[in-house]
Amino acid sequence: MDVVSAIILMDDKGNKVYGKYMSSDLASAKKQLEFERDIFKKTARLATARQDVEILPMKEHTVVFRFENDLMFFVVGSATANEVLLQMVVSGWHEAACNVLSNQVDRRTVLENLEYVILIIDEMVDDGVLLEIDSVVVMQRVILDERLVSAAGAG
Repeated sequence: MDVVSAIILMDDKGNKVYGKYMSSDLASAKKQLEFERDIFKKTARLATARQDVEILPMKEHTVVFRFENDLMFFVVGSATANEVLLQMVVSGWHEAACNVLSNQVDRRTVLENLEYVILIIDEMVDDGVLLEIDSVVVMQRVILDERLVSAAGAG
C-alpha cells in the first residue's frame, strides 16, 4: 500500500526546488503546479511550522510539512493516509538533510548539494512505499553511497 503520494521541497517564494510525485492523480505537470501553488498559499504564512511539523488536510490529500530557513519540506499522502507516518517521513527527511548538510539547510546549500537531498528521498521512499524513516540510517546510507561513488571514480 502506497503511503506517500508526493515529496516536495519549495523555497519561501513558492518555487519548487525538487519534487517527486508518485500518485497518478498528480501525474501531469499542470496538476502538480496547481497543487504546489495551492499548498504554498495555505502554508506560507504559518509560523508554527518553523519549529514543528504541521498537518494540512485537503480535499483529496493530507499534507504534512515543516519549514527550515527559506525552505518548505512537504510530504503528501492520500486523504486517508496515516498522519503519524507522514509526520515521521517529513521529520526523518528534515533531520537527515540537516545531518548530511551540516545543519546548513537553506536554498543555496540544498541546490549546491541537490544530489544528497535526492538520495535521502530515494533511501526513504520508493514509488510511494516507505523504505526507511530513521534519519540516522538514511544519513549513513547516503554517506556510504557517496563514498562508494568517490572510490569508484578514484580507482
